[in-house]
Parts: sequence; structure tokens; C-alpha cells
Amino acid sequence: QSENVNVEAEVRNLKDVHAELKHAGDSGLRLNDLHAELERVIDLIEKALYNKSSTSEEPAFGNHSFVTQYKRHRHGCENQQDNVPGLEDIVGKQISSPHGVQSDQRLKSRRAEMCQTIAHKNVMLKMRATKIDEETKRILKYTPGNWLVETGGMNRCDYDIPCVTSLLLVGLKGAGKSSLINSILRVLSDGHQMLNRAQVSYKSSPESGTYFLQEYSVPEASNTFCIYDSCGLLGNVTEDSLLLQSWLENGIRHGQMVVRSSDDIVVRTAFGNKERAEWHKFSKIRKVHFVIFVVNALSVFQLMTTMDTESLGILVKLFSFPYLSFKDDKPVIVMTHGDALDASNRLKARIFLGELLGVSAADQIFDISDECNLATDVAVLDMLEYALQRADNNLPCKTRDRVPGLNCIFK
Repeated sequence: QSENVNVEAEVRNLKDVHAELKHAGDSGLRLNDLHAELERVIDLIEKALYNKSSTSEEPAFGNHSFVTQYKRHRHGCENQQDNVPGLEDIVGKQISSPHGVQSDQRLKSRRAEMCQTIAHKNVMLKMRATKIDEETKRILKYTPGNWLVETGGMNRCDYDIPCVTSLLLVGLKGAGKSSLINSILRVLSDGHQMLNRAQVSYKSSPESGTYFLQEYSVPEASNTFCIYDSCGLLGNVTEDSLLLQSWLENGIRHGQMVVRSSDDIVVRTAFGNKERAEWHKFSKIRKVHFVIFVVNALSVFQLMTTMDTESLGILVKLFSFPYLSFKDDKPVIVMTHGDALDASNRLKARIFLGELLGVSAADQIFDISDECNLATDVAVLDMLEYALQRADNNLPCKTRDRVPGLNCIFK
């Protein structure tokens, strides 16, 4: 009798904890406390109500109950961290962690914490999706310099604020840059953008892909920031680096043709029309204010499992290319095509990519797949806010000598 009373009390406790867990705030520590309490209650109820033998393989609450699904997710999330290869296992000494080789226990603990952080962020994305209109308006109201933080005794009028903020998408061929462009335009179009504007290639022939820099204004009416789709990098670090350096030093233009010496002869012949090559000269030169580094999740997972050290090394060198960074801010990373993987492998690829490139998988890598759902839309908006904030806070000072009190007058 008393045991049943305790069980009823713990069931109420379980419901309370479950409700708290669903509405947990941003504190990771609080979320962990709730997880621990929930598991304690679950274990007590299982022992009290069911008293299953230790040899039974059937879940006490049934395969589809909340309790069983929660425990499977919770422990599965921890176990899959053990299966994420360490950098030393995947790429050997050629690509070592910038923090050096760490103990297995420390690595396991860090991955488990990262897994929980990402899982919590995914829950928050779904909760914020109910207010998607407010999230979208915040981006649509953006103007250059909106998120500028005045530091070093300088005022807003001391910065060279552009008329249009330019974001450049870069990545290896087939990374999903054009698909990402279409996702961004769809999210910010307020439901009016039904057709893809950026051409997406579905074959691997040499002449497929993007060969002209394409500017997409966002939003179309106000033209406050623009996103540039670029040609895919070929994995030749020397040639790719020269191309990136040219864009970051000299600026980019809509319609600018990009044909490299290493491109297939078919490509160079197809795009050799001089008249077409001159079209971009009628477009404005845009300075790049921040970079979005696009990576294919499926490719990352395949490289991780096959231990392709050469390809992983190329990815690291391109991401670490100094011209892509603005002061200490490295490019924001977008992982595309994650829907081609199951949830476990998708998470493994994201955590591995963060370790490989030396960034936070939860904060600087945005998992934006081809799925059309509100949580993905919120992730798109978060990524844009991340990029625009850093673009604003890395704006250069005006080149003329600063005269106190006169800069604002002569602006």
C-alpha cells in the first residue's frame, strides 16, 4: 500500500519534471539537473511498478511510451559520443587538434556536453518556431551598422558604414551553396518566393555548377544586405586561395565570370565568349563584409568514416585561410544536406566538423538542411543574424584622419 502511494507521488513528480524540462531556459546546468531528476524518477517507478527480471529485454513501459523514448534518446546521445572519432584517429598527426591531444575521458566529457547543448538548442529552435514572424521581422528590419558596437572611444560616425552589407558564400563544389541561397530567400520572402532563384546542379559533369558570381538582395525591396553565390572551390589549395584572396582584396561583382586554368577544357570553351565575360563590368563592386563557409554534411560524414586525411586537410586549410577571417572572427559555418543522414550520424558529423575546424559545433556551425520546417527556418535566421552582427562589428574606420567633432559634420 505504502509503495503504491510513493509511486503515485513519484508519478506526479515525473509530470512536474517533464513540464519543467519542456520549458527549460537557456541554462545548461539547470537542464542537466532536470535530466538527472527525471532519470531518478523513471528508475524508481520502474522498480516499484514492474519489478522486471534482470534478464528481460522488454522495456518496462513499452516501446512507444514517453519514458522509454526518453531513456533511449538520453543514453543513445551519450553512447554515440563514444563513436565519434577523435582527430588523432581520423587524420593522424597531419591535422591535430589546436589544443593538443587530450585524455579520452576529457574528450568524452566534452563531446557529451556538446551533444546536450546541441540537443537543447534544437528544442529551443522548435519552441521559437511558434514566433517565426517576430524572428523574421528582426532580420528584415536590419540596416548596415545596426549591430555595430562602439568601442575604443570611437563613435558610429567614425566607421565606414556601407550602403549594403555583403555576405559571401564559399565552399567546395557540391557543398550546397545555391541550395542555401534558395532556403534563405524562401524564409525571408514572406511566403511569396515559390520557385528557386538560384540554379541548383543535380549532376557532377564538369560544366555543371556556378561559374558566375550571383548577387541576391535581401530583402528585395529595401536592398539592405546581399548574399553572393560563388563558384565551388576545386580543392586545389593554391589556386583556390588565390581566387579567395582576389575576391576579398578587390571586391566582387554580380555576373563576374570565374573560369580557372585548372577547369576542364569543356568549361573554358563553353564560357569563353568575351562579350558575356564583360557583362559584369556594368555591376557595382561590392566589398565582402563577412563570409559564410558552406559544407556538405554527407561529405563530412564520409570523410570522417573513410579517414580521408588529404581531403580533410584541404577543408581545414581553406577554412583557415587568413583572408576569410575578419580580425578574430572566422567564417560562420553552414552544414547542408544533413537530411541525407540519420539523426545520430548527422550529430556525429557536426561535432566532428567542430573539432576539425576548431570551432563550437553548437554556436558557430548551423545545421541547415533542405527540409522545409519552421525549426530549419529559425536556424536560417540565426545564421544570418550571426553573420550580420560580425559584419557590423568588423567594419573599418574611415580612412581620412580623425578630427574630433568634425567627422559627424562632414559625413
